[in-house]
Amino acid sequence: MTLGFSFSIIVGIHSTWGKVRLLHVRAVSVAICVVLSFAFTLGTDPISPAAAAPAPTARAVVYELMKLINKHRAAHHVAPLTLDRAQSTCSMRHAKHMAAQDFISHDDFPSDVCTPHAWAGENVGEAAGNPLTGAAALDRDMMAEGPCPDVGCPNGEFEQHGHYLNLINRRYTRVGIGVCISRGQVWISEDFTDGRNLR
Repeated sequence: MTLGFSFSIIVGIHSTWGKVRLLHVRAVSVAICVVLSFAFTLGTDPISPAAAAPAPTARAVVYELMKLINKHRAAHHVAPLTLDRAQSTCSMRHAKHMAAQDFISHDDFPSDVCTPHAWAGENVGEAAGNPLTGAAALDRDMMAEGPCPDVGCPNGEFEQHGHYLNLINRRYTRVGIGVCISRGQVWISEDFTDGRNLR
């Protein structure tokens, strides 16, 4: 008869800093994983740990961001945005482009806005770890920029408040959201438009 007992503790701490390029917003993603595993054997195989929950999909992240954006707009008495599926396809291309470069950029803006518009704006970001948690942290940091202290955002103030201003801009009626989950990171491109010339 075999009698064995094993006990293991694995603790991992992972911390990353992501930058929302151009506007210098930093998002922190910290994941702490503690795994305790016990196996008591009496001539049998150890008990296997339960399967991990499936990772969130890009679609789930898009809908979470849409919910957060419209919640912010409602709090500021601004009409909700409509998710523009055609623009989301183009925004997804930009999110994939950033993931492939491993670099946050606005280098395709405004050409990556592929739907009719008179006004457009773009927010981009990257976070490591759980995609839903990372996306929510980016959104929170963008809103934390707050409004410009001076009317018209002179002297480069837009650079420090642009994400916030895009999120609650009354001109915008539609948004395309592209999400790419790659190598443990979530890459986000949000393209806001006024939807002019729509048929």
